[in-house]
Amino acid sequence: MQINNERFLEIDFLRGIGIVMVVIFHLFFDFDYFGILQNEMYEGSWLIFQRSTASLLILVFGISLVLSYDRVKDKIENPFLKFGKRALFLAGIASLITLITWIYPHKGFIVFGIIHFLAISVILGYFFLRYYYINLLLGIATVIIGLQFSELTVDTNLLFWLGLSFKGFYTLDYFPIFPWFGIVLIGMFFGKRFYIGAKKNLDSGIGQSWITDMLSYLGRKSLLIYLIHQPIIIGLLQVYLIASG
Repeated sequence: MQINNERFLEIDFLRGIGIVMVVIFHLFFDFDYFGILQNEMYEGSWLIFQRSTASLLILVFGISLVLSYDRVKDKIENPFLKFGKRALFLAGIASLITLITWIYPHKGFIVFGIIHFLAISVILGYFFLRYYYINLLLGIATVIIGLQFSELTVDTNLLFWLGLSFKGFYTLDYFPIFPWFGIVLIGMFFGKRFYIGAKKNLDSGIGQSWITDMLSYLGRKSLLIYLIHQPIIIGLLQVYLIASG
């Protein structure tokens, strides 16, 4: 059975920009972490950069959920199985990230980072695929609630994945359901608005060039780049620190 797997240049392009921003942020984060350069990574312009990076990638993720569903909904008997397999794949990667960061650096090991969040969002998002403007409204509400949650701490360690952290909670990567699932829902709204039946309904204005081709290629490889870039950066920095005494 033929399934439409057409890729859209603007989606890969935006994802490519996002993954380049991730690498830049982590590079300077690692400079700070290893004491090479002092950077306030979660204040001021760096905080804005980090939030913008995450929002871009998660927004595109929401659009992609709609595209993925529209491509298969009339062609396979149970589209939920496709989403379930994707969620399990991401959950496996997330579990590996938790294990590795528990071993090193241990302090701040990742318990609900962006891959954990995306694994859950694949399943949650499936139940919102039928909606259109409701997703926009729910998305905005989820973001607002999440911003309020971020100011609170609770006496239990069971709700951190929702955005309610507890005293002493520290992790190197944290993407709770509130507010970030709101960005997924807003992305799903845009997916419904601009890609009807997995067919583009807009002119993105992005032309062919070596820059767009390169960024689009990086966008198609974004998960792989996300998984390997930190070990490479950290490895190179360790070599530098050893060599410099």
